[in-house]
Amino acid sequence: MQSLGWKTTARAHLEKQMRPEEKARWDAFLQAEADGIDMAAAIQAQRAKQQLQRDQEKKRLEQAPPLDANNFTARPFAPTTSKPADIGERQKGPLGEGNDVDDAGDVSTTKPGSALRKGIGERGEEVVWLQLQKEFDENSSLTRVVRNPTYALYTSAIEEVDYELIHGNTETSLSEGCDFLIKKGGEIIRYIEVKATSETRKTAFEVSERQWRVASTLWKKQRGEQYELWFVHGALTAGPTYTTIINPVERWRNGELGAAPVLIEV
Repeated sequence: MQSLGWKTTARAHLEKQMRPEEKARWDAFLQAEADGIDMAAAIQAQRAKQQLQRDQEKKRLEQAPPLDANNFTARPFAPTTSKPADIGERQKGPLGEGNDVDDAGDVSTTKPGSALRKGIGERGEEVVWLQLQKEFDENSSLTRVVRNPTYALYTSAIEEVDYELIHGNTETSLSEGCDFLIKKGGEIIRYIEVKATSETRKTAFEVSERQWRVASTLWKKQRGEQYELWFVHGALTAGPTYTTIINPVERWRNGELGAAPVLIEV
């Protein structure tokens, strides 16, 4: 666009083709130049800042200590005590405090980069994967037959049935609606979705429309207790905590769980 500065007709034509957000950025650029700001230097400084952030976040992930399920702590779910907001009233509480929530649930003045968010999410899934295996390993009626990074098989001599733990997110596939499945005799009995944060006090997490739809569908079929939300706090520490919410739709409808609508389809 700068090279078209002297070609007023061509420049005007391109400006008309811009989307509103593109035009707003272009106008801001022109205004900055008019104010005497060296935009080339500003862009270079911003890129250096972003690279520094990426390097720091990479180091943060690399320095995260190994995980051991014996160091995990269950954090009980505390039902919300606030009444639903009236029409036109701003909802107060964890979902109405204006926190900057990223995909992994982090709250920060500087929004974490995609690599850090992905790393925190994967770390949270590892916490839950280890905890689930620990629970099954400690069940004296079960015998582990197979275990690899994404699958574990247990057999019950008493029930004469197999239990399968399946991690849906792998290098070649990505699950939709939940991260883990637990099957009994080949039938799914638990759907588990994991949310993670490096913070220790965060209370608001983003749940996608697809995830909530799966939970709602199960609830409508009177199987809502099969859907579980696991929230992991302190994911990058050696001793993360986790909170489990079983049947989130039912808890939400009963007023025990604060949730805000994120998508309206028309």
